Amino acid sequence: TLTINNQSGMVTFSSYDAPWKQYYPYIFHVVINDGCESISDKAFYEMYYVKDIVMPDTIKLIGDYAFYYCDELTEIDIPDAVTSIGISAFYDCNELTEIDIPDAVTSIGHNAFRDCDCLEIVALNDGLKSIGQNAFWNCDNLKNIVIPDSVTSVGAYAFYNCISLESVKIGSGLTTISSYMFNDCSSLKDVIIGDNIRTINGQAFSGCSSLEKVILPESINTIYDAAFSGSGLRKIYIRALSCSIAENAIYYRASIYGFNDSNVKTFAEKYGTMINVTGRIQR
Repeated sequence: TLTINNQSGMVTFSSYDAPWKQYYPYIFHVVINDGCESISDKAFYEMYYVKDIVMPDTIKLIGDYAFYYCDELTEIDIPDAVTSIGISAFYDCNELTEIDIPDAVTSIGHNAFRDCDCLEIVALNDGLKSIGQNAFWNCDNLKNIVIPDSVTSVGAYAFYNCISLESVKIGSGLTTISSYMFNDCSSLKDVIIGDNIRTINGQAFSGCSSLEKVILPESINTIYDAAFSGSGLRKIYIRALSCSIAENAIYYRASIYGFNDSNVKTFAEKYGTMINVTGRIQR
């Protein structure tokens, strides 16, 4: 067991100069004692055999690459005082199965949980504001995700190729669904899109072959190129009178449900897509 006593923040290390790095084949358990306020960048970088880490309640920051490629790490409790999870902090922690993001965390960095193959459960807190690019890329066993209303930014590819992801709820704080955000989530069936979404960027739901129905809010303004291409989409409800839609944004077999005298009707007529004009759309 490696025991670390530190009464402030750790110094920042390069990839291989943490003082315990040379002993990594023999370190399976880590205990960080009370008083330490941060896990520094690359503190446990490529500590392949660490199975568990105990962190004190005083930790406020988890740095970039802090637990990068801790391939045997099976569980970790993120302390309640943590406000930020750094870039690639848990990248390739293949044995992690569950993560509970505490209420104080406001940002999750790029690639933070990328390639965590066994990660099944992710609980995002109501104070979270931003999720970085590729944050949950290739989390093969993730089943569902709820993006809280507090989140205002989610980066491109955030949930790319999460092949077991079945349901997504997007909160009201988000205005843009970023490029490739759910691309190739082949099991995705149920998507609830928040009331303030204005833009769906290119390839956002491309390759979501199990996705058959989507209801877009009245706030929707723009659907970009290939947003739903290669999906299983059969019905898309667009509840906006004015919405700019790229030519190949919507899967060609989908029926569009929209309002008469709307841009949606004009799009459908121009490109030969089936259109169902309605005065009211129900879930």
